[in-house]
Amino acid sequence: QVWLPNQIQNPPWKLPQNHENAAIVNQIMEQSLKVQSATIPNLKQFYSQTHFILSNACQNVSILLKHYLKAVGVESKVVYGILNVSEPGISVASPHVFLKIGDHIVDNTYSHNDQDQDAQDNLDYFIEMT
Repeated sequence: QVWLPNQIQNPPWKLPQNHENAAIVNQIMEQSLKVQSATIPNLKQFYSQTHFILSNACQNVSILLKHYLKAVGVESKVVYGILNVSEPGISVASPHVFLKIGDHIVDNTYSHNDQDQDAQDNLDYFIEMT
């Protein structure tokens, strides 16, 4: 099981705490990241499940979250745009799908980076780089 660092307590991971639906939406968003970055270590024959359950699936994650939120009475929209990621010497812009709740864009898609790191180290790196 992975734990989520304090950095994800704010946008773009979750809604701001002063949003009227923050309590329920942020619980769902937190669980979503935990599930995506978790592992199922006893299924060694399936590579992806020993390193993560779901990675780089922004469209699927956003669509599923839209349905989950609708079930608890929160309206949202699936939108697309460009995700800009930069670190020293590298700048990447790629198409991405996000969830829009009111005026807020939420990005709740996990991306696994290094097969040689465990799930927690990968999640920490992912959050640090995003």
